[in-house]
Amino acid sequence: MRQRIPAFVFLTVLWSGAVQAQQTRIVDVEFNDASVFHDRTSNTTSGAGGALAITHIYEDETVVFAWPTPGPALHDHNVFPYDSVLRKTGTRSVSANEVMTRPSATSGNFTSAWDPATRSRRYRCTAHGSTMNGIIYVDEREPTFAVDVPAQVMVGRPFALTVRAVGASGATDASFRGTVHLSSGEADPGMQLPADHTYTAGDAGSYRFDGVVLTVPGRRTIDITEVGGSGITTRIVLDVDECRPQVEYRNPGPILVPDPRLGNPATVGWALPYPSVIDVRNIIANVTGVSVTLYSTVHQHRQDVDVLLVGPEGQAFILLSDVSGSVLGPGGVLPGASVTLVLTDTPPFGGGGTFRLRPINNGSSDAFLPPAPPPPYLSPAPAGTATLTDTFAGRDPNGRWSIYVYDDQVESKGTISGWSLTLDLECP
Repeated sequence: MRQRIPAFVFLTVLWSGAVQAQQTRIVDVEFNDASVFHDRTSNTTSGAGGALAITHIYEDETVVFAWPTPGPALHDHNVFPYDSVLRKTGTRSVSANEVMTRPSATSGNFTSAWDPATRSRRYRCTAHGSTMNGIIYVDEREPTFAVDVPAQVMVGRPFALTVRAVGASGATDASFRGTVHLSSGEADPGMQLPADHTYTAGDAGSYRFDGVVLTVPGRRTIDITEVGGSGITTRIVLDVDECRPQVEYRNPGPILVPDPRLGNPATVGWALPYPSVIDVRNIIANVTGVSVTLYSTVHQHRQDVDVLLVGPEGQAFILLSDVSGSVLGPGGVLPGASVTLVLTDTPPFGGGGTFRLRPINNGSSDAFLPPAPPPPYLSPAPAGTATLTDTFAGRDPNGRWSIYVYDDQVESKGTISGWSLTLDLECP
């Protein structure tokens, strides 16, 4: 079994079959130079009349052949692994996926055939007649299936399952050649499951089943079964969500404008924190719309506050820059009053301390200090023509969303009590 490093998080359900513990197994094939087959572990010895000495070794075990002293090389015998690829070695301590060999003319007659029922390959040496009559079973460790599943499954949206054959050590069994079948006993008339797949050498023990579709929300199960072989089965449990056309993420942490650590009475500079961050995870739908809410913003000179929104793919969009209080309605609001601003592409409205407005940039030379990305930035009217929809629609929303707040004049201080990100999503 050759180890393969897993690429991502996976769900594993273990098959209930017994698995042999790894150990060092000692086998004498020339015990006391008496031309008999002897297994020290099971203490079985071949003898006259065709009696067999049988031992089982397992892949990944170390098998020590205890040759007689001085132990001439003529006593080396063939040990065939379950894998069809045979490798030669001259050492006397070998693992089960290696082979000790002599030319067939000197090592006697042997038989070796893969037995799918016992998942083993056996070796019989008859070089010494009935006295040297033994069978070494080199057994594949019973694998389980490790299944890589998406973080979120939505009703009606295709997804993939990667099924890996895994041995007792947790390593991917690159030699697995079984046929895997996906099934479910769930009542879901719209369910779509991909066809069976027979693993090949090119799969290296791992295969991605694409096009799985579940159409009933709730907790659902899928069985992954090896057919035509051992019948190994793994059952996975998935939580299937209905597509939510809109989700909201909130960072309640206050934003101090500017950073008070810049000195006192400093009233210009970056905010604290800079940036303020929201991490979006486990969404498998693309964005159709974005809005940002700035809660309880307080500042004597709102036009001094510039806000840059940066998406997970690096899109940098100016939300607000050089915006006077008059945009909040006839007569505006009193300087220093607390207002909640909802920045969105939909028509504006205002009242009761909450104002919805389109992003505004009245400047043309805004520059946010690092770690904000450098200009140029996507700019809304009147300085530009970009919109939130143009900037973010059709994109993957997963990742880090950041706002960089900067006070560009030395007139006063302010606060924002937190912010939220609302995503409109594309449902099937």
